[in-house]
Amino acid sequence: MSLPFILLVLIFILQIIAIIFKRKSRLWLSLSLVVTILTFLNQIRSTRQNLYIQKTLMSIEWMAHDPTYSWTANKAAAFIAAGNDDLSVGDFKAALRKFEKAREFDDKIPAVHNNIGIALMQLGQLKDAESAFKKALDIDPPYYKAKMNLAVVRLRQGKNDEALQILKPLSDEHPEDARIRINLATAFLNKGEKLEAANEFEKYLTISSSMPSDSTKVRDLIKELRK
Repeated sequence: MSLPFILLVLIFILQIIAIIFKRKSRLWLSLSLVVTILTFLNQIRSTRQNLYIQKTLMSIEWMAHDPTYSWTANKAAAFIAAGNDDLSVGDFKAALRKFEKAREFDDKIPAVHNNIGIALMQLGQLKDAESAFKKALDIDPPYYKAKMNLAVVRLRQGKNDEALQILKPLSDEHPEDARIRINLATAFLNKGEKLEAANEFEKYLTISSSMPSDSTKVRDLIKELRK
């Protein structure tokens, strides 16, 4: 309790005593008592206001330094970026380690589980990859990249019908995604449905930004399928 606050309380008590013993005029005492009460109430209001300001400032400082607001998310993002770099050069084991580290910081990011699935799939661990893609979809059900990658797992498992069940709706939702088209074409080709495969390869060429050598190979494949 502050010293001014204590003094005000003492003044208030002395005024009451003075009134009781009639040592001052009633008018003076009444005015003095009113002033004392107003000063006392103002001190209470000021003290409450200061406490509120201090509490608010403490809350803001906690938010600025609490790792759940910035540090954790930034760490996860940094490991995701590093893992993506490893994926791009084909170092799938290193990528997997970094994505798993990102998951330790934040396991609610669907892209983390999707990327873990990609690394696992490239390492031949299809069951674990499937689980990772499903985890990404548990977090974010509309996440179409995880759906497409799950379809790729089905293709590698030889489950072409299941892959088509995933890819056909995706091709309607994302008609300009070349990766969906190439996977659809692959599924049809695996099933021996050559005309459907050729049609999807043509759509792939229309929307893809492939290198000329890749385009030539796909065009040659289309010609072969249409014979």
